[in-house]
Amino acid sequence: MFTASVVRKQYAVGHGGFHAGKITVRKDELHIPELMMLDTKDARGKSTAVLEKFYVYDCGSESPQSFDRSLRNHERMTGGRTDLLFISHLDSDHVNKIDRLMGTTPAKIVVLPYLEPEDLSELLMREVDGGSATASIRDYIRDPGGWWRRHGADIVVFVEAGNGEDQPPGGGVPDKPIDPEGPLPISPASEEGLQARLTLIVNKPRKLPPKGFVPVPYDTPRDVDRELSSGSLLAGCGSHFRLEWRKDASDRWRLGDWILLPYVHPVECEMRRAFRRAIMNELGLNSFENETFASALLDKLASNRKGLVTLYNDHFEVGQNAISMSLYSGPGRSLGSQSGSDWLVPAGDTPIGYSMRPSPAAWLETGDSKLKQSSRRQPWHSFFKPFSKQICVLSLPHHGSSKDFHEEVLDFDGLALAVATTIRDRNRIAGLEDTLSQVQAAGKQYKVVDDRAETEFHFMCARAMQPI
Repeated sequence: MFTASVVRKQYAVGHGGFHAGKITVRKDELHIPELMMLDTKDARGKSTAVLEKFYVYDCGSESPQSFDRSLRNHERMTGGRTDLLFISHLDSDHVNKIDRLMGTTPAKIVVLPYLEPEDLSELLMREVDGGSATASIRDYIRDPGGWWRRHGADIVVFVEAGNGEDQPPGGGVPDKPIDPEGPLPISPASEEGLQARLTLIVNKPRKLPPKGFVPVPYDTPRDVDRELSSGSLLAGCGSHFRLEWRKDASDRWRLGDWILLPYVHPVECEMRRAFRRAIMNELGLNSFENETFASALLDKLASNRKGLVTLYNDHFEVGQNAISMSLYSGPGRSLGSQSGSDWLVPAGDTPIGYSMRPSPAAWLETGDSKLKQSSRRQPWHSFFKPFSKQICVLSLPHHGSSKDFHEEVLDFDGLALAVATTIRDRNRIAGLEDTLSQVQAAGKQYKVVDDRAETEFHFMCARAMQPI
């Protein structure tokens, strides 16, 4: 019996964000559905897992003690490693514990939005205006990819923003060969039995990658452990990580029906274009060459800080242009007209494990996406709509703030639960109660994950895999 299972946790870190997932593929001798969620070992006590991948989405908190507890739990779950770190955006409450994470369970691959030079300008000026333009943020402006590598990452994947016409990956039939007409692999004598891997499929970006970015073949699955070069790379909208498996080394790779799909909402607007023109004029530049721009911007910060802040405030309200990346973690195909799911979730305890039932299994994270704005919400919703019947859990944008919420974000057929990550009774988030009331009115449940350990939320699912 071949089994894929996924465990996701929203850690209770108070106001902030610390979400983690574990993807496992294993071969078990026991054909018992109730054991699908357990870390089964064979008769010799050896783990039957052939693949374990750990990922994190955001890592920030305003409650140090709660974060410390959660990080210890995360270390125990991962054994001291993180394979993928997804960063929605660079606000402090989403990233201020990155150094702690990278020091204890370092991430090999970091995935985050690609910021154009004007976006880096906006980030820097927002920090200056708030009185927190540290040496670290200046280093980030100078070389974002280098900053992440100096903090322990090996590969940095910058995801290009969508343009409103983007399509998600098409999925396919689970357990079917990805390339049924291709040549069969030659089996090395040392590789036997079930194999699984996580691949990255990079879509071609609309713009040319900046100087110094590593080249990567487009639309071709690359094993994240063996086939990616160190450095920074630019990924077009729709790029994603995909679970693949095969019954042995002589078999073709098959779809594992699980993807990690980041999405950066469209950002282009007239206000942004006006700011781009203004900052270029202020710096005396004619082109957006990244290194030249960063040097000119930092020099101007040293000589005319007040002028830069005034220019920023003339174009934006606080955080108005902030870019945020969502993450879909779920089955790689839409259910279409099917009424059921191959994925099972625990329905209750049994003496030997879990009682299982079919269910939507995807979790959609939103970071601080400003989804009240129709120019961002509508492309975002259109992009994820093909997975409507798969999405079961949604993290509310901006911790549930009514300033960034619109009832349309709940319009997914499988959605059962909306999650807010903040401390409810401290009134940290504007309009949170109004948002939660709208969630209830839409017939959905909600859960507030705060700084108490008992509010930590787990979502588990599994499915049996059979060659087709």
